[in-house]
Amino acid sequence: MKKISIILLIFNIFITTSCMAQTTITVKKVPSETPESAKIYVTGNFNKWNIADENYLLTENSGIYSITLNSKLDTIQFKFSQGTWESIETDEKGFEIKNRILKTSKTEEVEFEIMGWKNSTEVASTCAENVYILEDSFYMPQLDRYRRIWIYLPPDYENPENSEKHYPVIYMHDGQNLFDAATSFSGEWNVDETLNSLYDSTGFSIIVVGIDNGSQERINELTPWHNEEYGGGEGQKYSEFIVHTLKPFIDLNYRTLSDRENTGIMGSSLGGLISFYMGLKYNDVFAKIGAFSPSFWINTEIYDFAREFKPEYKFDLYILAGGKESANLYSEVSEMEKILNKKRKTNVNVKKVANGKHNEEFWSKQFKNAILKLWE
Repeated sequence: MKKISIILLIFNIFITTSCMAQTTITVKKVPSETPESAKIYVTGNFNKWNIADENYLLTENSGIYSITLNSKLDTIQFKFSQGTWESIETDEKGFEIKNRILKTSKTEEVEFEIMGWKNSTEVASTCAENVYILEDSFYMPQLDRYRRIWIYLPPDYENPENSEKHYPVIYMHDGQNLFDAATSFSGEWNVDETLNSLYDSTGFSIIVVGIDNGSQERINELTPWHNEEYGGGEGQKYSEFIVHTLKPFIDLNYRTLSDRENTGIMGSSLGGLISFYMGLKYNDVFAKIGAFSPSFWINTEIYDFAREFKPEYKFDLYILAGGKESANLYSEVSEMEKILNKKRKTNVNVKKVANGKHNEEFWSKQFKNAILKLWE
């Protein structure tokens, strides 16, 4: 019996190992400003985006960095860093790049170049004058964390003649990407420029509150349920932060129209998922929901959540989907549209753009149309 157990153990180890693809990653070139003593890490979905995981520290030899990864995943997403989110790799202009993607179905060696580091390249700020940092470290009691919060005030907000005027508010995720190229991930939404132009042409005014994502906490905070492969599941606490802490603060300190008819929530990708979730969960708080390229796939529980949802109040939902995003996005969005159209008090507007890609440029171009549709 003992021999059989040993044989079975060896067999199981062999099977487990053989199911793993072995990929050697080599970084042939790093930016000239990289310190000689720098440690370079790779982080990704294979280690839950742990930014300074010593198990994923690259070995340096004469300026060449390498590591061999064993992964059960068919596809890995990853980036290089010097061990902090403030030192994540960028492109040659200093903009944070998209996740690198690599198929790992076979044993291979792959070479890369790192073009820049986030904290070593100055990018000029593109914020309009009416965009402010509300607070660099706003406390999130539901999550026991701190976060930078941005606020866009309409061009006429400071006008003494409008001192009694109150404004609708939309809360948006991934604040880094909304107003400023210097803080954005691969480009910004140009929310401030778009709204300033809209004000000039139509007089439309709205306050925008942007909540920075938490870098390594982004998946945690923007997913309502835990995903076995990617983790997450703190979306409810994050939602409670916005509803019970941030919104009351904004309503107390700024001239807002605090009723639900004048309150919206909007985001893209995971931000689209959490916006959709929050809009339904807090139907008494939000009347306007903007879900750009929503990542329904990571939390498929969202479909049953929508089926069970019984709206108490009428709401407007704008869903955006691009034809050059994931292969299933159109069908996922259509399924959600079908579910919600069976319910009363729902106004669902789905826009599909054939050449739309999963990036800030696409979302930026569609932002104006979404705002006008939600507030028409």
